[in-house]
Amino acid sequence: AYLGEALNLLGSGISMEEIEQGAAEFRMFWGPLRFLDEVGLDVAFHSGRVLYDAYPDRIEPSPILVSMMKKKQLGRKTGLGFYNWGPDWKEHFGDHDFTPVGWNEQARAIVQQWQEGEKIQLSSREIGERLASAMAVEGGRLVTDGILGDLTQIDMAAVTGLGFPIAKTGPMTWFSRTQLG
Repeated sequence: AYLGEALNLLGSGISMEEIEQGAAEFRMFWGPLRFLDEVGLDVAFHSGRVLYDAYPDRIEPSPILVSMMKKKQLGRKTGLGFYNWGPDWKEHFGDHDFTPVGWNEQARAIVQQWQEGEKIQLSSREIGERLASAMAVEGGRLVTDGILGDLTQIDMAAVTGLGFPIAKTGPMTWFSRTQLG
């Protein structure tokens, strides 16, 4: 849901920088575009396809992701994804501390070709909250569908596995405190 919402925001005219900044201000460990680059856009696409087959009413295929795959811009492993990983990234492969050297302008062009209508206006705080809210909404569906037993399982998985800010306890607790009052 976190990655899907980021792709939806891109399609709505929010820039790559604004999305990553919103996630950073929310205190996510990685922004969703960095996360996609690290996992690999091909892996994200194929995982999304499995989820789409199981839950077609919840998953919206992203033409941005498909276009990036067609251009073989799969993230860190190819040196280009949403970020440019630089010409010497292969020398450091396996070093978990290296960072991208900038934005991939080819990715920016792909994103712009798929943006629809007038750009929506959101603050960094609103972007971060939309990304986190998407996780909370999907987490609620997992409990409602009986896939998970309770909300604390989702919070723990999001903090330990997805880098959700521990200070916010997890998407379910954060959502219930801040969005539900």
